[in-house]
This record gives sequence, C-alpha cells and structure tokens, in this order.
Amino acid sequence: MLVNKLKVKDTAGILCTLSLLIIACIFYYDTTTMVDSDSYVFPRAIIMGILLVGVVRLGIDFSSKQTEKRAKISANYLRSIMLIVTMAIGISLIPSLGFLPAIMITYITTMYLAMYEKWTNLRRWSYPLISVVVVTIIFLLFERVFIVQFPDGTLFY
Repeated sequence: MLVNKLKVKDTAGILCTLSLLIIACIFYYDTTTMVDSDSYVFPRAIIMGILLVGVVRLGIDFSSKQTEKRAKISANYLRSIMLIVTMAIGISLIPSLGFLPAIMITYITTMYLAMYEKWTNLRRWSYPLISVVVVTIIFLLFERVFIVQFPDGTLFY
C-alpha cells in the first residue's frame, strides 16, 4: 500500500498542514462571492500565502527521511502549547471585554510565558508596564490614525 511505503517525518505536522490548507480553500471559496475587488484582494493574497507555505511544508515533509526517535516533551513544547492556548483565550475574550482589555491581558500573559531568562523584580514589573504601553500605542495608532474600529465588548456596556 502507498501508506506503508510513504515515510514521513512529522505526521502531526502534516495533519495540521492539511487541515490549514482545507480551511484556506474554504475561505478562498468564500471570497468568490465578494463583488468589490477591494474586499477580496487582501484576503486572497493572505490565503495564497498560506496555501504556498502549506504546499512547501508538505513537500519538505514528504521528501525528508523518517526519524526513529520521538522527541521528548520539553519545557519549550509545553510553553508553545500554553502560548497558543493563551492567544485562543484572549481572542475569545474580545467580544465580552472589548479589544483593548482582552489584548492587554493576552499580551502580558504571553510576555510572562515567553520569558526565558531568570525573573528578577525589575523584569517582573517592567514586562507588564512595557506590555501596556506597547498595546496602547498600537491601539491608538490604529484607532486614531488609521481609523480602524475595534470591538467595544458587552461586559462593561
């Protein structure tokens, strides 16, 4: 059978890539109903980039040799999972809290989780402060200069 002869390096990565490619195709099909070219140019460009990267990733996986050893779950792996979960929770908080509070909480948590160096009191206080400043500046730039409307949230209104 083809499945037995096919040696792949990363089965989970291939499954994730295939699911991403399927989702990208669904989104691309959704843009075909848009009439105004300004509405579909940017999404299609992003989707094409995702499709290109996915196809390249599959090509690399199928052309590489299979490894016998499985990597042990390390702190970096767990940190990556926690970062993804944090971002998913942050995105799900946007409708209730609003964009700015949800993204501030997410950014501060992400900064704490992504920290590799030893924690000091200076870092413990400077990271949240820097996070609040960075998120606020980016928020004000997009809201005031680029006139982008952000969700307000329903919890406080």
